[in-house]
Amino acid sequence: MTDKAGYPQAAFGGDTIRTVTLTPQQAVAELRDLVTCRCHDAFIHRGLHDPACNHDFAEAVEVLAALSMPAPAPAQAWRDIGTAPRDGTLILAYRPQAAQTGDPVIDVVRTQKYPRRSFQGVEHYTDRACHPTHWMPLPAPPAALIPDTEGV
Repeated sequence: MTDKAGYPQAAFGGDTIRTVTLTPQQAVAELRDLVTCRCHDAFIHRGLHDPACNHDFAEAVEVLAALSMPAPAPAQAWRDIGTAPRDGTLILAYRPQAAQTGDPVIDVVRTQKYPRRSFQGVEHYTDRACHPTHWMPLPAPPAALIPDTEGV
């Protein structure tokens, strides 16, 4: 059964209930509007609580809000070097053999279109002598450190 707007409905006794699909974030926002704690912070800190208050429900809504937050993006993972671009892009490279020559094992390198051979005889597509085995894109710089070029 649907209403005039096409929303599904269910009848319970004499009440008609409209069902609407919400995202978890929308559901939490709706619950926050419905459940508002009326206790004043000063009373709560002294252990006093208005028995008619929805304080416990308000706490439950905040727990639900925390659970419905999207998971943090995973940290960038190292990728096999065979998947690296070959167009001059700067990448973060893991070069385990570099330690033998005193070079950094993790280094910013430039990819290249044509292959070269490392000291170990491995063909690779970077501008360094030691071949990388893994790579990841460079992270974005911190927003506070990006120079303001407006008006320059």
